[in-house]
Amino acid sequence: MAAKNPFVRMRRGIMRFREIHGLLGLSGLFNVMMLEKARFAPRSLVRLKLRPFHSMPVLLRAGTSDYSTLQTTFLQQYHLPHAALRAQATILDLGCNVGYTVMHFAHEYPDARIFGVEMDRDNYNLARINTAGYRNISLLHRAVSTTNGTVSYGRTAREDSYRISSERAEEAGAQIQVESMTIGFIIQELGIEHIDYLKMDIEGEEVRVLSEGLSDLSWLNIVDMLNIEVHTDREDLTRIMALLRAHNFFAWKENLHWSCVRAVKAEGTNRRPSSWGALDQRPRPLEIHQAPGTLHEADSRSLAE
Repeated sequence: MAAKNPFVRMRRGIMRFREIHGLLGLSGLFNVMMLEKARFAPRSLVRLKLRPFHSMPVLLRAGTSDYSTLQTTFLQQYHLPHAALRAQATILDLGCNVGYTVMHFAHEYPDARIFGVEMDRDNYNLARINTAGYRNISLLHRAVSTTNGTVSYGRTAREDSYRISSERAEEAGAQIQVESMTIGFIIQELGIEHIDYLKMDIEGEEVRVLSEGLSDLSWLNIVDMLNIEVHTDREDLTRIMALLRAHNFFAWKENLHWSCVRAVKAEGTNRRPSSWGALDQRPRPLEIHQAPGTLHEADSRSLAE
């Protein structure tokens, strides 16, 4: 089999080495060992340090999808806006997982007001720890849905892809109940009057919350720029782009991510404003280093609160 071929294994090892080197800068072998632990060991908190977050360690849970999420966030950077925001922007992150994306927003826009919403309690608790040192980040533990009430979801998927169960869903494992809110109600609850940038990664529920007849879409009137990950199919992606264009946005499919829709408010036209800069001009990836020392017991306990 190909997997037993020593040359294949060597090639995979080289690719893995390059991946770690690109992510960490590889300041020492111990960092690599810790990264392997983060990917394969049972659930436990691992502390890493990201440049330029030298005074703010980042935590991930070993043996979960957190390490993959960390790489996607700080290397591929799909969550960032395609063009620069004003210094004191308001950013709403729907589906902030364990807080890496809102932390990156805070790094790029230290004077912005940043709000993160996360459905899963464990993800939310880790996001609270990761963002504790940022005064401009506020988090809300809610599911984004078409109604205000209670929804359920199962933990049969990766930690970065939990999704609300449909009425006919027959998912294995116990269903978890969580309070849900519409986007309009979340905006009201957080006291937001204007949104410069809204990022949406809610694992399939975007199809419902961005549907005429199922949702009140009046909140689109206060949004300037959107980044929406579509988790279903290209037909829904095309439909969402058409809906946004009907609501006075210029919308297009991300070149680097097939399921990502980007949109910006247009002044009565779907033509790209001439004031835009080049699309997809993202900052250089951040280098990551393992932080010295071990976690305090308080860090581990707070995840179960």
